[in-house]
Amino acid sequence: MRKLSIILCLILFSSSAFSAGQKFRTGVFLHYTIGERIWGPNGSSTSIPNEIHLYNNSHGFIGQDTFKLIEEIFPADEQNNEWYRWREIFENTRSTADIRPYIDANKIIMIKTNYLSSEMPSWENPEDTVDPTIKSVYNYKRHWRKIIDKMRENSDKFFIIWTNAPLAASTDEQALLSHYFCKWAKDTLATGKDPLFGKFPINVYVFDYFHKLTDANSKWKLKTIYSAVDNVNYPNSAATALIAPALVQESFNAILIFENYFNPDMISIPILVSPNDTATNVAQNITLRWRKVQYATRYSVQIALDTGFTSIIESDNSVIDTFYTAGSLYYNKKYYWRVKCYNYGGATNWSTRRSFTTIIAPPGVPGLIQPNDEKTNAPVFLYFTWSQSAPAAEKYRFQLAKNSNFSNMVVDSQNIKVTSILVLNKLDSTTTYYWRVKGINIGGESFWSEVWSFTTISAIPANVTLIQPQDFTNNIALNPVFKWNSSARATRYIFQLASDNSFNNIVNNDSAVTDTSHTITPDLLNDMTYYWRVKSVNGTGGSLWSQVWAFHTIKAAPDAPDYVYPSEGEINVPVKPKFVWSVSTRAERYSFQVAHDASFTNNVYDNVIVQDTFYVGDVELQRNQVYWWRLKAINYAGESEWTSSASFTILVMPPATTLLFSPGKGDTAVPAYTTFVWDATPGAETYILQVSKDYRFQVMILVKSGLTDTTYTLTSPLDNSKEYFWRVKAVNAGGEGSWSAYANFFTEEFTSVDDDFSNNHITVSPNPFSNSFTLKFNLTEPEVVTGSLYGINGQEICTIVNKWFEEGEHNLNINANTLMEISGEGMLICKLRIGNKTKTIKLVRQR
Repeated sequence: MRKLSIILCLILFSSSAFSAGQKFRTGVFLHYTIGERIWGPNGSSTSIPNEIHLYNNSHGFIGQDTFKLIEEIFPADEQNNEWYRWREIFENTRSTADIRPYIDANKIIMIKTNYLSSEMPSWENPEDTVDPTIKSVYNYKRHWRKIIDKMRENSDKFFIIWTNAPLAASTDEQALLSHYFCKWAKDTLATGKDPLFGKFPINVYVFDYFHKLTDANSKWKLKTIYSAVDNVNYPNSAATALIAPALVQESFNAILIFENYFNPDMISIPILVSPNDTATNVAQNITLRWRKVQYATRYSVQIALDTGFTSIIESDNSVIDTFYTAGSLYYNKKYYWRVKCYNYGGATNWSTRRSFTTIIAPPGVPGLIQPNDEKTNAPVFLYFTWSQSAPAAEKYRFQLAKNSNFSNMVVDSQNIKVTSILVLNKLDSTTTYYWRVKGINIGGESFWSEVWSFTTISAIPANVTLIQPQDFTNNIALNPVFKWNSSARATRYIFQLASDNSFNNIVNNDSAVTDTSHTITPDLLNDMTYYWRVKSVNGTGGSLWSQVWAFHTIKAAPDAPDYVYPSEGEINVPVKPKFVWSVSTRAERYSFQVAHDASFTNNVYDNVIVQDTFYVGDVELQRNQVYWWRLKAINYAGESEWTSSASFTILVMPPATTLLFSPGKGDTAVPAYTTFVWDATPGAETYILQVSKDYRFQVMILVKSGLTDTTYTLTSPLDNSKEYFWRVKAVNAGGEGSWSAYANFFTEEFTSVDDDFSNNHITVSPNPFSNSFTLKFNLTEPEVVTGSLYGINGQEICTIVNKWFEEGEHNLNINANTLMEISGEGMLICKLRIGNKTKTIKLVRQR
């Protein structure tokens, strides 16, 4: 009772949340006469209806959220109000008292027996089962178990069952029996502790009416302040004032608990928070977290090895908070987890499944390898090694100290990826040191290894510092002198020279060098990279090798280049030639000479240094003169031999100005097919002829180049009665001469030509013509006939015939419309040639 009261108090502070979910707010109170008095007001200042009203107001319940309760006398006779009768009613074996309509019509059903149920004459006796009417504790327990089990079946209803009414006339033994039964009903059965009944249904509340009106000081009898008439417990007004508020408060609070904490619909599936799904490197003792579910009373957590949760590793269904800390997970293992929540009415489904993989196991303790424990004469440049941890480590922490508790630390390196470390410039000679190693991975750290010690040797020589040849120098002689600084405490030096920086290909190895310089024989190779180093040695040992320096030897002298242009005997070379030669192997630059003589005593260009493989000088060489040239290649190692000299001849002079002969300046009546004649020009190889209509030679009629003769006859006639201008220039390999002075001339006028043909031998008709005319001629033998039409200015217009004809008379019809060159009206000239005779006919076209 006290435990439930605490829960009820908690509910009172969260009643505003009761608006959600299924509601249990309307019901019926089934009772006999005593219940009617408790219903009130029974002379009291209150009643159950009044307390219901106050309860609704205090909780802010309005409308459908308000509690409503009616009272009914049921069953009708008091004999049917005993517990064995209530059992028959709920088992539906009494046709005279059907409770089903009340259950169907209400969400809350409250039942109470009459006072006769408190007349308990006997204790527990299994033989009582023979007669269910026997009012023993044993029978009453059986009846209650059956009644409440039937109430459980109606899980969508809420039932309130009263304990017995106390009797004033009960003997002490009977009062004690009633006390025991009512105490069992409230504190054992209703809390799920009855071994025969088990879990108490969440939709039933036990109202301990008996202990509200009794007092342990009076041996569980009716309190004297309540009236008792004829041994009947009729509650007076004081009893009503006590019971009505208690009944409403306890019952309705229990209903609210049922709604919010006993109704499984009020809780939702938990939402997982951490770790995230598929999280990795999760600690073995990972704390699983999820969001709080309102009205949940506890949670169940499962951790499994498979998605179906058939291999469950950990399971706890009594988690009160919203987290769970795992306790026995394996390293580097994939797990699946889920959560569901409970209230007093049931549980949710499982949450969505998440997975995580635990962190790998911490590494095992490494085993020390070298230097051996208690080693003596250890070098001051020392290589430490240890074995791989198992499980494996990702890195190691190495500590080196001058004392065994590692308070005087020399080296503390915490991110070593391999199982070794080289300690340089940290150790003193003749000193004892202590070292240890631990493995580290994402799973954690191992314990420290055992501690080993060693003692260093007496001081060794200092390292050597190299002087020459310096690192990365080029063009080193083939017999260099190697030098380095003196090393403290050194008695000798070891010198090494190699062709590779790993010193696999040793060229020179001398371990008995007592000076700080060294030379080698034989000479080194040209154009090679070498690597050298030195270490110092004394009786204790040797220093570390010095730095490795590299140098590159001088290249071999270059090969002589080859001529490209001008080649030997080249002629017609420009006065400012571009000298070109081939690339010489290993050449860095070239020396260049040009001379008037083959012995190069009279030089035009003397030892000109050129970086490229060509040269164009600024001196203009003399024409038609022979010159000689040569060159050699140069690099850092030396020079090649001079090439053999090559002679070449410069271009001749361009020819002189040409003299014109015919037609002469101012000549007239020059034929349309004239022949141009000029004087032969000394040195000329060809000529260029130009004929123009103006003396500036801007309107050109004829341009002929490459003429090798000193005459040229026109192949097309000039216009009649026109002035023309002409000139000539001579050309040779040395260039072009100047243009001659131009000469102007006038062509002959156009006149008709008489011929050997008779007028009736060749005729044209009609003449004048419009669109066409017929050319008629008579041949005495087969001939080639050609004919053309000319304009009045003598310019040829078109060819009208050019073919072979047999002897006899021939008629040619000439359609002027098809001759695109003829347009408009005017005079036309028809020139006809038959064999070696010509005939000229004037034609007039009219449109």
